[in-house]
Amino acid sequence: MQRLLFDYGNPQEKTLIIAIAAIHGNEPAGLKALQSLYDHLRKNDITLQGRLVGLLGNIQALHENRRFLHEDLNRIWSEANISLARQRPDHSPELWELAQIFNMLDAIQYHQYTHKIFLDLHTTSGENGTFVVACDYTSSKPLLQDICMPIVLGLEEKLENTAIRYMQRQGFCALAIEGGLHTSKSSVDHLLWGIWKILHNTTLVNDSKIPQLSEIKDQLSQRTAHLPAILEVDYLHNVALNDEFVMKPGFKNFDRVEQGQLLAKDKRGQIYAKKSGYLLMPLYQKEGNDGFFIVNQALQEDWS
Repeated sequence: MQRLLFDYGNPQEKTLIIAIAAIHGNEPAGLKALQSLYDHLRKNDITLQGRLVGLLGNIQALHENRRFLHEDLNRIWSEANISLARQRPDHSPELWELAQIFNMLDAIQYHQYTHKIFLDLHTTSGENGTFVVACDYTSSKPLLQDICMPIVLGLEEKLENTAIRYMQRQGFCALAIEGGLHTSKSSVDHLLWGIWKILHNTTLVNDSKIPQLSEIKDQLSQRTAHLPAILEVDYLHNVALNDEFVMKPGFKNFDRVEQGQLLAKDKRGQIYAKKSGYLLMPLYQKEGNDGFFIVNQALQEDWS
């Protein structure tokens, strides 16, 4: 597999969108969504009023259908790790991947663009996990009009050294789009919908050139009608490597939970919800350090 999936549009325009898929190797839906997007653009000879670049994240882990091989590629985007990756890419499989990604970012020369957007495409191990993570809602708001997905604030602040936090510091409007369950075809459709909406909202593509996705919009609207449009993270349960963490079966993303409700167990005993709210990203896979999040409706001043 090639790191660069496509480089499409006019590099002389002011707007650059970089979309990266499979930063976690057990999340192939983003790759399928970008391939479908590029096929439609190319087959219909669509002109973009900007530049759209598709990249692949953890290629080695993707081959093995694993979240990562040695360390989480979406937790090592720090200046120290990037410097180490450039100097010693053989230090770990993920540092090699990081070095290759930054070789591509260097070649893109993103600093020359006045309007920069970074999209990190993901899926979850629990069902109904369709939402958007926005680093800065004020700058992201124009991009997210009518996207029909809950917008979650503050999640990236709970996680260290993520791609979207790093790219935000580089002047990008940085978003993570979560499509849904890892293995569901609908997750590909949801990611595609999100990308097309952002292309539309940035006026990179004419409305008449966007494929008809009304069925996906209706599905998302119905699925999320009961949820607040904007939520913020109230709690994260971290998981250490040897915790023997096991999530209680049957939970889905955005299930309502009450304070004191039994959610999981580990080697120390049972784990109860410390707050009431909506459960987000319950961990139903062996790899990962985030057991679950609890989110609630964001305060008005956070997103007005």
